[in-house]
Amino acid sequence: MRGNEVPQAEGQPPSRRNRAPRPSRHGLAAIAVALVLLGGLVGCSPDQDSPSDSTPSPAVAQPSPSESRTTAPTPTPMELEPAPVGLKPLVLGHNRASADRINFILVPWGWDDPEEFRAVAGAFVNWSGHAQIWGTDGLPLADDKDPSTAVGADLGLFGYEPFRNHRDSFNVWIAEESPDRPDDWLEPTNGPQWAPDQVIVVLAVQGQDGWNSTSISGQDPAFTDRDNLMRGKARTFVNALVAVDPAFPAYTIRDLPHELGHAMFGFADEYVGRVGGYDGYVRNAFWPSCADTQERAEAWWSSNLGKYDDQLDYWAKETTAAGFGPTQDELAAMRAQNTTAYVAGGCFDVPGSIRSAEDTLMGFNFPAYGVTNRLWAQQVLDLWSGG
Repeated sequence: MRGNEVPQAEGQPPSRRNRAPRPSRHGLAAIAVALVLLGGLVGCSPDQDSPSDSTPSPAVAQPSPSESRTTAPTPTPMELEPAPVGLKPLVLGHNRASADRINFILVPWGWDDPEEFRAVAGAFVNWSGHAQIWGTDGLPLADDKDPSTAVGADLGLFGYEPFRNHRDSFNVWIAEESPDRPDDWLEPTNGPQWAPDQVIVVLAVQGQDGWNSTSISGQDPAFTDRDNLMRGKARTFVNALVAVDPAFPAYTIRDLPHELGHAMFGFADEYVGRVGGYDGYVRNAFWPSCADTQERAEAWWSSNLGKYDDQLDYWAKETTAAGFGPTQDELAAMRAQNTTAYVAGGCFDVPGSIRSAEDTLMGFNFPAYGVTNRLWAQQVLDLWSGG
């Protein structure tokens, strides 16, 4: 076993995130541990090297034409159209209910204060796309707070590619209704049908009503292989649940893009590096980054060998500007871990199988999807015009 992961029972789907105990509200030492577990959020001291544009690097994946097609929309004072019944805009001045967009809906569970839920949802979404500096409460540090109280920095969902450059592919809502249990709506047919092409993520308070589970997504979205790159199916996306510790919400902020990787794009590379493997599936080939043979791996990602996801460089630049970035040596090591290759052990540690990178956002919440996954996610999001 590595990191916080623990073995799963046979037959469990590749979508559960098991976590170490959350840090308490008190104690910077505990908070620092939490930030380290997020992966590279420990701040550089003044005498440490920080990454710069001149840092040598291997080949970087070239983005598709769609990647730079959008920029952050300029909010307007009022919503352009009424919200669907039961929903409220999280991103003000952007949503258009009639537009050709994915309806991304955040749902509360276990929150006593609607404003606290909205603040946490806003931090997880992070519409600006820039690094957020965390205070000791695990939320973005307010402008009137002493900056010396900052304990870390990281990106939210729309700081990660391909979400960052596909903002216009989304409406972003929060719901007023909650499920009875946090995981009741993972299967999309079990939850409310608020809007077309919707994906629901329940942000659930850990410890509420005795519930202390982990983040998880549903199974079998539409986009599980390249022959299914089309719309019009009854089942487009499945839903997800992200566990949140209200004492330090930032601890699981990367669970949101991770679980959407399963729920929206069908990524299966979850249990990388498990001791003893994972025997819940009878096959080890899952498009686009888990291959059962060398021949399949070459057919799927040979064109991107030697390239890493340049989302890493954006993450490093943003967190460094915030005072909590990696050193040059740390960033170089992360680039190597994320470089497209033929990695033995595949996605389930089965001999003979192969995966496309040593570590990604789908593995241990590394701050980049990796080239193979990112390019597929971009193709999926390109199906929505945003207009």
